[in-house]
This record gives sequence, structure tokens and C-alpha cells, in this order.
Amino acid sequence: MEYNSSRYLSSVLLIGLSLVVLCGTPVLAQTPQWDNPFQSQAEVSEIVFDSLTPDMALQLVGQANKSLLAGQKSIDAASSAVEQPGLRPNPEFELESENMGGSLNGFRETEITVLLSQELELWGQRGARRNAANRDRDFAIWQAKAAASDVCAETRIRFYELIHAQNQVELAVDATELASEVTDAARIRMEKGAAPPSELLLSEMELESARLELAEAETEIENARLHLAAMWNGNDTIIAAVDDDLPGNLPPVDILMPLIERSRPVIVWSLEKERLEALLGLERANGKPNLTLSGGLKRSEADKANSFVAGISLPIPVFDRNQGNVKALAARLEEVTYEWEQSSSEAEAELSTILKTLDRLRSSHAALDTLILPKAMQVFESLRHAYENGRTPYSEFLEGERRLIDVRSQHLDVHLQIRREAVALERLLGISLDDLSVLKGE
Repeated sequence: MEYNSSRYLSSVLLIGLSLVVLCGTPVLAQTPQWDNPFQSQAEVSEIVFDSLTPDMALQLVGQANKSLLAGQKSIDAASSAVEQPGLRPNPEFELESENMGGSLNGFRETEITVLLSQELELWGQRGARRNAANRDRDFAIWQAKAAASDVCAETRIRFYELIHAQNQVELAVDATELASEVTDAARIRMEKGAAPPSELLLSEMELESARLELAEAETEIENARLHLAAMWNGNDTIIAAVDDDLPGNLPPVDILMPLIERSRPVIVWSLEKERLEALLGLERANGKPNLTLSGGLKRSEADKANSFVAGISLPIPVFDRNQGNVKALAARLEEVTYEWEQSSSEAEAELSTILKTLDRLRSSHAALDTLILPKAMQVFESLRHAYENGRTPYSEFLEGERRLIDVRSQHLDVHLQIRREAVALERLLGISLDDLSVLKGE
């Protein structure tokens, strides 16, 4: 058999292209961008405020948040407004009477004309109006979806800020208890003559500082509780959020880039562009004259005669062809087109920035988890043991204690930053991180 390399290569390319079409495209097509995030939430059988999960919080918000209800009303209003442009112009009734009174004998010489006229839209004005109204409705629907996405994102942020505040309180409690133990130990050491009075003073200062930080952390957690409860118009102050796992690894940037076409900044200008195109079509149609047909009956009382009357009128577009509105909308459309093109570049840059930031934060979190935090705890325990045995001055032990608290606080901050960046990614693309796993074939 003769081997044909070009035919073999063509077959391989064809098979590869088929696999891309069959496997890759449906995944992107089925990716649910800008779905209502609250409709996908499974109902929770019981809301437990002292063990509040993200799903519980979102269910509370979905049931009571007024912004979501307002968004639905805006969709209803825009949908109802679509009916009006599809209606035809009303017919006109005209009654005209001539030769009434004066030198004539009452109504005996009167001529009465009754006309009924109808404007005919011959240039697609009604369809253009309906198209413009549909574009307004589409924009209103997307705005409601974006608003729901914002409410979901804000709920998640406030939920994770409450978790961060809870962890900060735990850290402040640990620091206060440790400072109290050290102060008691310093007092005993001073009474035994093993430490100078300055050591006790320093430990008491550290204890008061820890108490102040604890009071500040407790205020922050109360504020975070009220801030979260406001999302469902509640005033619950006894809320304890339950943390869940950090988001898993995301698809690479080249897999996520196709979603940019429907990202937040791009879709805004895309819908605005479609709306202006529809308005431009409407203004061009309005610049063309409509034909008006009229018909009726004319009655002459003098000779008791009736006659039919028919007429036609057509404006002559010599001066006003609606050219001003057309030019203004055409210029506005060019402006929006430039904004639309620029928004795509901005969205790509934002996506890359978020992904790079997440990678850096994950690396920092892993380093803190596996290296820095364990080392800081090891150093602290070593210094504490040496201090209790009189081999290390209090100042050195205090430095180790502060370093451990700083590292623990940094660990909590990185945890919160990862959450915020993940929410920013969801807000940009209009898709949850769980749905993004579909792009990885999971």
C-alpha cells in the first residue's frame, strides 16, 4: 500500500478539529453565565444562626432582599413596555360643518362632512419601535441579573468578613490569655527576686494592649454580624458563620478567556450597542413620511344630497428628514463601539490580574501553612521555655510572641484575600467557581 503523508496529515487535522468542536465548544456553550445565583441554591431545611453556612445566608437573602425584588419589578416593567410599540396608530375621527348661521337660513344651507382617517406606517416604523423596546427589555433583564450577581457577591464578602472577624477574636483571646499568663509569671519572678520590676511593668502593658485589641475585635465581629444580617433585612446579632474550604484550582487563563465575551464590562457595552443600533433604525424609519388615508361622507342640506369623500396625504420631507437625531445616534453608536472594543481588553487584563493574584495568594497561604506559621510557633515555644527557665530576657520572648501573632494575623488576612479575589472573578464572569470546574472536565 502506498503511503500518502499529505492525506494522513489531513485526516489527523480533521479528526482533531472534530474533537475540538464536539468536546470543547459544548462546554463553553453550556457554561451558565449570568444565571440567577439564587435560583440555583438548594433549599435548606433549617436555618441555624449559630452555625450559619454560605448556602443558609444566600437562602435568607434570596427570600428577603429588597434589591432582588426591585430587579424583578424592573423586568416586569420593561416586559410590559414591549407591548406598547407594537400597537398601530389610532384612527382619527373628524367632523366638519360649513355655512352655519349668518345670512343663511339656520342649518338649511349647512354642509356637514364626516371623515375617518388612518395613518399607514409603510417604512417599518412599528417593527423598529418594537425592536428598540425589545433591546430595552434585554438590557433591563441583564441589569437585574447583574444586580442579583452583585447581591450574591456582597453576601459572600460579608459572610467571609464575619469569618475573618471571628478568627480575629479567637486570635485576640489567645493573645490576651497568653499575656495574662506571662504577667502572672513575671509577678512571681519579681517576688522571688528573679526578675526586675520593669519586666512586670512591660508584661502588664502588653496585657492591657491585648485587652484593647480584644475589645476592638469584639466590636468588629458585632459590626460584621449586623452587616451580614442587613442583606436579608434582619437584625440578628447572634450569628456564627461556619467556614468552608477555599476554592480549588481554577482552569488556566486560556480556557477562561472565551468567557470574556460575556463578562461584565463587555456585555454592558454590547447590550448598549445593540440598543443604540435599534434606536438608530427607528430614527431612520421615522425620517420617512407616512401615508394617511381618509374617507367619509359629505351631506348638503340645501339639495339634500350625500356624497362620498376620499383623501390621501403625504408629508414632503424637504426640510425635516430626522437627520439631526440620526446623526446624533450614529455618533453615539461609534462612541459605544469604541468603548465595547476597549472593554474587552480591560476585561482580559482584569481576568489575568485576578488569576495571577490568586496564584500569588495561594502560594503565600501554602507557605504560611506549611513553613512560616509552624516555624513561628516553634520559635515561640522555644523562647517561652527559655524565658520560663530564666535563659532568655523578657524582651526577646515578647518579640517572639508578637511575631507569632503577626504571622497568624497575616494567615487570616491572606485567607480573606483569596475569598475576595474568588468573588471578584465570579462577579467579572457572571459564573460561580463551582460551574467553572466544568471547563476543567471535572
